[in-house]
Amino acid sequence: MNKSPQTQLLSRIYIFISFLFLVGCLLYFLISSSLEKNSPKVRGKIFNQRVSSQQFEKAKQTQMIQLQMQFGELYVTFLDLIDVEQETWNTLTLLYEAKRRGIKVSNDDVIKEIAQFPVFFRKNKFDTQLYRSILRQKFNTTPDI
Repeated sequence: MNKSPQTQLLSRIYIFISFLFLVGCLLYFLISSSLEKNSPKVRGKIFNQRVSSQQFEKAKQTQMIQLQMQFGELYVTFLDLIDVEQETWNTLTLLYEAKRRGIKVSNDDVIKEIAQFPVFFRKNKFDTQLYRSILRQKFNTTPDI
């Protein structure tokens, strides 16, 4: 079956363009994956220690939970007044310094502190079920009790 010269030319152009498209996609994939591997996901440094974006975001989420616990439903109004990013860096700095100095807090100390939060009290005593419910519903987390 003989194709006309015009059809053959169009076929070759189509194959050539398809080839260029595939090469372009391959190059894009290789370059973007190489850049992703080589670009450190470091958000900053504290005491010459790298803080990854993942560590920072987790600390920021903890900071937001702390604000919710501290100000309750009004925490949203305080977001304009508080530099959450800076507060997160302050908290990370304190945590790194505590680690550097070997300061540790036991689980018992944390439990005793949490047990004093009035928000977890029902009928003048700490309510474990209320505590779990608040953490699950409000903060999307479950306690390790």
